[in-house]
Order: sequence, then structure tokens, then C-alpha cells
Amino acid sequence: MLRRLASVLALAAAVGYGAFGVRAAGARVRPVPTAPDELRGAWHVHTTRSDGRGTLREVVAAARDAGLSFLVVTDHNVIAPEEQGWHDGVLVVQGVEISTRHGHVVALGIDLAAAQAARKAEDPLGSIAAAGGRAVLAHPLHPRRAFRGLDGAAPWAGFEVFSNDTAWYQALAERAWGRIAGSVALLPFDGGRAVLDLAAPPREELARLDAARARARAAGDRRQARALLCSVDAHGYPSYRAAFAAATMHVPVRPTGDGAADAAAVADALLEGDAACVLAARGAVSRVRFTGGEAAALDLELAAAAGDAEVRLVRDGVTAVERPLALRAGANHVPLATVCGGPCAPGDYRLELWRSGAPWLFTNWVRIE
Repeated sequence: MLRRLASVLALAAAVGYGAFGVRAAGARVRPVPTAPDELRGAWHVHTTRSDGRGTLREVVAAARDAGLSFLVVTDHNVIAPEEQGWHDGVLVVQGVEISTRHGHVVALGIDLAAAQAARKAEDPLGSIAAAGGRAVLAHPLHPRRAFRGLDGAAPWAGFEVFSNDTAWYQALAERAWGRIAGSVALLPFDGGRAVLDLAAPPREELARLDAARARARAAGDRRQARALLCSVDAHGYPSYRAAFAAATMHVPVRPTGDGAADAAAVADALLEGDAACVLAARGAVSRVRFTGGEAAALDLELAAAAGDAEVRLVRDGVTAVERPLALRAGANHVPLATVCGGPCAPGDYRLELWRSGAPWLFTNWVRIE
């Protein structure tokens, strides 16, 4: 009798999980074409040159499957400059993740000797800058590998506000077993959403970045972009495809086919604050552009299933506006004055879009005088 009951319960559980899987797979966001004047890709990717599970060829194939057009490859303490350029329709931008005494730093624009020097330096960020490179603080609030000295003045160009690796370790540190179980259950059917559902909203990361930008502004330091970046920190587990479906960076770069020129243009857009982060498993975006000046506006090209959102407009680190935003499939032009309810006060502005209480899109800053 007990054996029969166990069999019935197991069958019911299997049927229920199968039905859950069918619904989840049906709701999965599919890749959409990227606009001709934009590239969409993944920041912070590892291959078998360090601790990733996939060769560059395998990682490029996963990126193509996910509809990406570029990858920023950042293996640990190793650089392969010969691999930079176009590979089977995907642009590979070579960087390096350096394990410094203060924490992990992603650097672009340096060679291996400079990376090794920065790894040993007392001031790794200064060492990278002296070598002509630009540094991004990798997973700066990671529960195990946080960046120390975050509040000091230092020559870094960017800050990862979302990190796939941080999300996993943060869930473990918080003992968020329900969140972990839900993501594991979802993983076979919607890997990108499983990655995002594991992560808590990056409120502290955004607040720390806003504070750093405010300090730089108060000091008159306009050399540092303090760029906002979302990191897949992809190693191949659970899969590259899941990581690439979760978070993408959009840059206003029209590709020329010249690998060196296109890689430089993508790096500049990412680290000079011209990019936007889309947590793509929550809604497909073909194009995103946030522009400042007198005609400040958000322009979005959305897939049919993108849906409405809540907009949060952050001015000089403080939320200035928070309200629903009606969006439609196709082109959406949202003047910033519409969001502000009139002319916006002077300041540095960035936008957040949220869906159903979860973050969806983050822009970098625009200036309104």
C-alpha cells in the first residue's frame, strides 16, 4: 500500500513538474534581432584559458545561439590578444580579470606584463591606469571576494552592479533555499530567468556606485566615467547559454567589420558610460538609447511581449521620479521631460526600468544642465 502511494505521489509530482516546465518554456524570452546601429553582448566571460568550461569556439557558438554580437572575454591573469576580433559573426573583445590584493579587477587595454605588475602592486588600479589601461571593479560586493577600499578615490572606470557569480554566493550566504530551489527547478526550461531569479535586486550596488560618482563629481573629477556594467561572469556552469540569456550590455556601435576598430569602439562605449544593461530574460529589447541635453530621452525598441514597466529616474544619486511607464511593441520614444512632468532640474540622471517588482533595465548617466 505504501509503495503504491509513493508511486502515485511520484507520478503526480512528475506530471506537475512537467506542466510547470511547459509553462516556463512557453514564457521564455526568445532572442530578437539587434538594431543595425547597436551591438548587444556579454561583459565578463571566462574560457578554458582560465577557469571556464568552454573553449573560445564553444563560447562564441553559445553567444550566437543567444543572439549576441559581442563578448568581452576576461580570463583570470591571462590575455590572448590574437583572439580579439570577429569570430563566426561574434566580436571578441579581449580583457583580463586580475586577482589583486584588494579584490578582482577587470582591465581592458593592457598587456600581460602590465596585468602581472598590477596583480602584485600595492595600488593595482593606479598600476593599470599608468599602463594605459582602464579598470572595472569586478563583483565588488561579492560575499567572498568583495573589493576592499571601495570608498576611496581611485582611478577605476566601471563598476559591476549585477554579477551572476555574486548572485549565487549571495543566495548561499543568505541561505535563500527557496530562491535557490526555484531557480534550480526553472533552469532546464528557462536558464536566463533561472539566473535572474537567483539574484536579489542590486540596490546596494547601485547606491554605492551613485555615491562614488557623487564623490568624483564633488572633487571635480570628470576623467573617470564610473560606468555601470552588468556582468554575466560566465564560466559555463550552469551554462554559457543561460548566462548569456540573462544579462546583456547594449552599446551604440555600428559594426564596420574591422575587428580591431570595432573592439575598440565597444570598449569605449562600455567604459565611457554610453552603454545600457538589460536583464534580457525579463523582456527582449532590440535597441536602447538614453541621451541627455535639451532633448533628453529614452528610446527603446521592444519585442511584442516586452510589456509595461515601472520607471525610476535617479538624479544625482536620489530617486526623483518613480511611476508606471506604458510601453508598446516596436519603437518607444520617452522624452525625459515626460517622466519629470516638465523640465527636469539640472543634474546627472540615470534610468531604471522594473517589471513586476524585479529590475529589468539600467542606463548609464546623462547630464542635463
